[in-house]
Amino acid sequence: MFRFERKFIINNLTIPELENILRNSPLKFKKDYQKRKINSIYFDDSNFGSFFENIDGNNLKKKIRLRWYGDKKIISSPNLEIKKKEAHLNQKLNYKINNFKKIKLSFQNILFLLKKLKKKYFFLENKYPISSTHYERLYYISSQKNIRATLDYNINYFNFIENSNLNRYSKSIILEIKYSNDKDEIIRKSLNNISFRVNKNSKYINSLIEYPFLIT
Repeated sequence: MFRFERKFIINNLTIPELENILRNSPLKFKKDYQKRKINSIYFDDSNFGSFFENIDGNNLKKKIRLRWYGDKKIISSPNLEIKKKEAHLNQKLNYKINNFKKIKLSFQNILFLLKKLKKKYFFLENKYPISSTHYERLYYISSQKNIRATLDYNINYFNFIENSNLNRYSKSIILEIKYSNDKDEIIRKSLNNISFRVNKNSKYINSLIEYPFLIT
């Protein structure tokens, strides 16, 4: 299933202020699901192909990640996901990993898990764990229940490159608006009433941005 996503990186507003903006927007958002803690491990090849697809502005982009919810130190009930993007149009493919036993988050455990997953999922061939992200997410839905919004905050980036143990915290809040193709015109008009602008944002890219050799 394809959907549109528009992202905003916000540095000068609080969660309550953003919730007020969403509530009073023409789409009249209200809270939907309970808050969740989200964890993702990103995989890439040795040439950082996925990273450069995004940095170079390729129209077609793809990211592969392992995602789970809850305690960031314990990988539990994860999904393997492929996220494809063309302009603002996104598609996410989910693969539930069955009969999964909880494991502690460590580089060695990730390598062991990846070795097992490669036997079943061919797209993981020549892929390696590069970084992980950990954050909290709030969920909202429009009054017509056809447009979703999320707020991501307390975002932490951890980097596996060269065993650097880079752990970086971001004070930014990321707002995402998610909707189907036929709602694009409605969204464009509604966003005209919001005081911030659409930004390109990728948590995977942000997790690597401290490494100058990748962007020279």
